[in-house]
Amino acid sequence: MATLTAIIAARDKYELTKKDLKKTVVYLTPYSHHCIQKGLNIAGLNQVLTRMVKVDESFKMDTQHLNTLIEQDVKEGLMPWMVVGTAGTTDLGSVDPIDEIERIGHQFNMWVHVDAAYGGFFILTEKGKHLFKNFHLVDSIVVDPHKSLFLPYGIGSVLVKDMSILLESFSYDANYLRDYESNPNYVSPADISLELSRNFRGLKLWLPIKLYGIKPFRAALEEKLLLAQYFYTEIQKIEGVQIACKPELSIVTFRYIPKITKSANTFNSTLIKEIQSDGKVFMSSTLIEEDVYLRMACLSFRSHLENVQLLIDTIREKISSLNQTHY
Repeated sequence: MATLTAIIAARDKYELTKKDLKKTVVYLTPYSHHCIQKGLNIAGLNQVLTRMVKVDESFKMDTQHLNTLIEQDVKEGLMPWMVVGTAGTTDLGSVDPIDEIERIGHQFNMWVHVDAAYGGFFILTEKGKHLFKNFHLVDSIVVDPHKSLFLPYGIGSVLVKDMSILLESFSYDANYLRDYESNPNYVSPADISLELSRNFRGLKLWLPIKLYGIKPFRAALEEKLLLAQYFYTEIQKIEGVQIACKPELSIVTFRYIPKITKSANTFNSTLIKEIQSDGKVFMSSTLIEEDVYLRMACLSFRSHLENVQLLIDTIREKISSLNQTHY
């Protein structure tokens, strides 16, 4: 919903019509969240051209390639419209170079959107302040308090730099609303979002911060960063483990390269099933360029050092067990 809101605002600001779509371009990376494509489809923009920007060895958007793609499209008479940077990809936790993406995007008069659903609230930490220092320059940002603020589902949020664009897109009038009096000091959520009647979702975010302050949340996020670094260091002590990239936030993506079987994908697919069926800890897996990788995503307020250590021990145990069966 938050992403869709940003897409609709960007669509309306640039006054895109059906005849424009086949020459309108959006720029993503292969690691952008699928909600971008889903939002484009729901907003009636499924015919826009999509350019997949290359990533570097750390799986961050290659801004030189981005610039090249945009220049080529301009020469061909196309309209670069939106570029999407990710502050914490779901697969790897990689943070795209938002500063450079913003500079290039606005140089070509594009809407610059940042998907910070997972990583955005790490801005509360010292590391996050450095990574996200120019967030205020982009056009829209999505953040999910149910991820990196450890709060309940249903409070995904979008921040849009120019609220007047939201009002243009979502403010409607009707005869049955004639008794509603607008107040210049208060903007109704109904006038800047998809819904008319809606519940008070913001209470789930406001109340915990009001009760506890921001310090416990900052401390928990700092802990998750430290736990990810600990896991990153310790998991490499298992011979055969290959790390996708050094973690920036709280996700570590890795795989095991077996000596016996030729298929690392088969081994790691079996490994993740063994870990999950064991029931002590839960991990997920993903595909990185068609290779199966396991993801250690540390983002629960209940996850502490003993839990991460249990995960490492479980991984070591399952790898050893599979190797002994000559898998």
